[in-house]
This record gives sequence, structure tokens and C-alpha cells, in this order.
Amino acid sequence: MGGRPELRLRRIADEKSGFDIRIGAQCASIAATIVVIIAAIVLVAVL
Repeated sequence: MGGRPELRLRRIADEKSGFDIRIGAQCASIAATIVVIIAAIVLVAVL
């Protein structure tokens, strides 16, 4: 079963966008962690 090539291309594009979304979520959680760490450092420096 070869399938129509445009369907296969669309499935590859969907997988790629899902991969991008996953990486974006990971980057967002890392950025949030960095912001919390910086906020804690600033609080300690101020107090």
C-alpha cells in the first residue's frame, strides 16, 4: 500500500508540527524555571 503521496506529505508535516509544539512546550517550561530562579535570586539579593 503506497497511498497518495500528498497524504503522506501531510502526515509528515503534521508530525513535524507536533514535534515543534512539543519542543516549544519544553522550552516554555525551561524558561519558566529560569524566571523563577532569577526571581528567587533577586528576592534574596533585595532581602
